[in-house]
Amino acid sequence: MALETPTQGENSSDGASCQEDSPYDINPSLVREQLARVLACAQFKSSVKLSKFLRFVTEAALEGRAGEIKETAIGVAVYDKAPTYDPKVDTVVRTEARRLRRKLDEYFQELGQSDPVRISLPKGGYVPLFTPVVRRVNVLVEHSETQEHVVDLPVSSVETTREPVEDRDPSPKRRTLLILASLCLFVLFTGLLFLLRWHWQRSESLSASSHIGPMTSVPGESYQPSISPDGKSVAFIWNNGPHAYNIYVIQRGGQPLRVTTDDDSDFHPAWDRDGGSLAFLRASPSGSRIVLIPFPGGSEKILFSLKSARPWSEDLLGTRNDTGPAWSADGTELFVSDVAPSGQGLGLYAYNLTSGALRPITDPLSDRRDLSPAASPDGRWIAFVRFTSYDSSDIYLYSLTDHTEREVTHEHMDIQGLAWSDAGRSIIFSSNRGGTYGLWKIGLNGGEALPIETSGESAIQPAVSPDGKFLVYADSALRSNILKVSLDHPSSALAIAPATRRSHSAQFSPDGSNVAFVSDRSGKWELWTADADGKRVTQLTKFEAATVGSPRWSPDGKLIAFDARPNGHSAVFVIAADGQQLRELSPGNSEEKQPSWSPDGEWIYFDSNRDGSMRLWKMRVSGADATPVSHSSLTDAQISPDSKTLFFTTAGDGLWEMPSNGGKETMVQGLERSRFGRLWTVTEHGIYFVDTAKERSSLRFYDFKTGVSKSVMTLPVDPLVGFPSLSYSPTQKAILFAAKEEQHSDLMTLWWK
Repeated sequence: MALETPTQGENSSDGASCQEDSPYDINPSLVREQLARVLACAQFKSSVKLSKFLRFVTEAALEGRAGEIKETAIGVAVYDKAPTYDPKVDTVVRTEARRLRRKLDEYFQELGQSDPVRISLPKGGYVPLFTPVVRRVNVLVEHSETQEHVVDLPVSSVETTREPVEDRDPSPKRRTLLILASLCLFVLFTGLLFLLRWHWQRSESLSASSHIGPMTSVPGESYQPSISPDGKSVAFIWNNGPHAYNIYVIQRGGQPLRVTTDDDSDFHPAWDRDGGSLAFLRASPSGSRIVLIPFPGGSEKILFSLKSARPWSEDLLGTRNDTGPAWSADGTELFVSDVAPSGQGLGLYAYNLTSGALRPITDPLSDRRDLSPAASPDGRWIAFVRFTSYDSSDIYLYSLTDHTEREVTHEHMDIQGLAWSDAGRSIIFSSNRGGTYGLWKIGLNGGEALPIETSGESAIQPAVSPDGKFLVYADSALRSNILKVSLDHPSSALAIAPATRRSHSAQFSPDGSNVAFVSDRSGKWELWTADADGKRVTQLTKFEAATVGSPRWSPDGKLIAFDARPNGHSAVFVIAADGQQLRELSPGNSEEKQPSWSPDGEWIYFDSNRDGSMRLWKMRVSGADATPVSHSSLTDAQISPDSKTLFFTTAGDGLWEMPSNGGKETMVQGLERSRFGRLWTVTEHGIYFVDTAKERSSLRFYDFKTGVSKSVMTLPVDPLVGFPSLSYSPTQKAILFAAKEEQHSDLMTLWWK
């Protein structure tokens, strides 16, 4: 039986109807052996669902059931969908099929180059294609008594006999045609060479690397690689499952060696010049410190403390806010990011290891944040990333000789790590400028950034070896969905509008019939709505290049206020619940975010720096009559249902309150030591919240009357921290929250030729 199947569409009546025309007859056992090889690689071992998808369609085809390989059947068998689910609404199979095609292509371009059978999933259908790898041989074909030509043919097309080629003297007309044809081929060949050279110059591709593959393949999440001066070891952070992050060191082909053992989280390891010590950041509830530890063993030494109460954050990319430390080229100083001298935003500092002095380097305007410092090999520059909003940033260079700074990129995209390359002549950085996070290279004078092809779902936090022969990066992948849990039946959870990408920031409409949420299921972050049962999913916005967040329903359920960043800064928008009448309410280039409605629907409260410092403001729904409310910086303001009290959080622990029209700010008694992670919501009688400093799976309720909080239920999974994804509906008597469905992060190594 021939098993090479043509592309079959979803509506094909018989997925195997054309198999008789296949030129190959593959033994099913060979295909199953190939399937086992594919599923054993790291790319598929970390993705259970994709492995199940590939196994299902492969076995169905091998068993002669190709006609049953339909979108609905895959959804039911692989993704546990109900037989009645609508694939037009829930596009999980189509989305996952694209990921499966990409992973198969990556496998056979790298690890499976020499495998005897190639498994592919042609576009337009789900029936797999099994193709044997054809060896090629050279066959000598005679042209005349004095000429011979070597032809490259597949083994299967080689004949055992050869017919002699008639020796003819071509006519003048034919000779002219042959000359013209030769000229055309020459021009075509020359043009092809030009295009290939142009493409090679534009892109550092996998063909320019001798090997790419995983350095770590361990449970939990691995981030922030740092390569030792001799290039033999890589320091990184690893949480080893549900534990705090600690520093580990690994060599190629070896096992991770644990360096730090503290209960607090350690971040950003950086080797000193001789590879004998590691500097790193230790974050704890009591504060954050830069620590130095000898390697491979010795006593830690605390160098200095940071002012920043939260020098790192956790979100869909795992760990963010790369504050450093980073070593100077001569090894005498450490560069780090901390609260700027102005008291607003984050600036860069230099710590002198001899004198212990800490001197400021940059002092950005307003609430901008300077992160990811990296000193050039010649000691002339510090490259860093300046964020003007949550995920809007560009690369800057600070001159250590004349103390000036200049902008290298001008794109307002999210940059997650950078490293010096080419002996200090260029910079490799991670950015979502291409949609997903990938690696790019750019010169010190800016210009066009060139892509570096990598393996995996994303590529962040690059580190380049001192000799420039290889780089290491973190491949991070996360899928998150919205869950609805009934307070009366806490053991059951319903996924609202599930997808194979990421969703968060879900909020019930006032009557509980609808849900607004943020998702990148379309490939970009947009605002979406769905029925409370997860059906009738609707995309409201089409920014195409903006992070969207903090959706809040108006009290009458007709409007949704939210923030978005289409122009490099955060602005407050309002849109009708049907996706019509989109309006921006933020003027100029101010940073304005996290809107919240007054109970009467007349006012919108929001964070803004329009007068210089970030604090709470309010304005009418039209955008008029904007006035400041608070004197200090605060986040996630919510108004009590009786309109009297405004609750909010700050960068530290605890929940705060103040009169809704402004006044004294006081901490809510009984919640002073709680940490909210944006997971809280105000109701008529109290506050539902998750204390991220304690047990994240515990939903708690703070009673306004008693001033006491208690656990009311154990959530089926831990909620996603860092997004306003906790919402309560009294009519539904249920809680909404976002949860991780699948997450992994491993270190990948790319070796240059």
